[in-house]
Amino acid sequence: LLAGYSMGGPISCLLAHRHPDLVRGLVLCATAAHWQTRRMRRLWRGMAAVRLTLGMFPNAAWRRGLRAAGFPNSPITSWTASELTRGSARDLAEAGRELSRYDGRPWLAELKPPAAVVVTTGDRAVSPRMQRGLAEILGAPLVEQPGDHGAVIEKRDEFERALLAALTDVSGRARR
Repeated sequence: LLAGYSMGGPISCLLAHRHPDLVRGLVLCATAAHWQTRRMRRLWRGMAAVRLTLGMFPNAAWRRGLRAAGFPNSPITSWTASELTRGSARDLAEAGRELSRYDGRPWLAELKPPAAVVVTTGDRAVSPRMQRGLAEILGAPLVEQPGDHGAVIEKRDEFERALLAALTDVSGRARR
């Protein structure tokens, strides 16, 4: 079973598409079938500037970016920013550029494994409308999770329950 959050959604879907023998189920959270909206393309294609900022002021830039994405100004956000600075800004920029090209709509409906979609209902980074659109393409049930894109951290106990419910559902359907 694969669980993909945000950028991990397209990665999970691509793996299921390219290697269907390896994937028995999908749980996709706070993600979309495509990242082709004008706002998302602008964000991800502007990664050169982000890369420069991250290289010069990594921790502060991450904290501001996380707050803009809906994470609270809290010790958890500070910890997350610190963890993110341990990675390569260049790799992040490249991943963002690739994500701006991702569009699974032509083939997602052909995926065989059962799926569920956890929708972060107040998400400002990946709109709930796009998350629900992914579920519709997959014919997948929804598990609604109140919160913004940072709900996985900000509301971790509630998010954990939503994720476990989706995993339990997909696991049960995968055994049939």
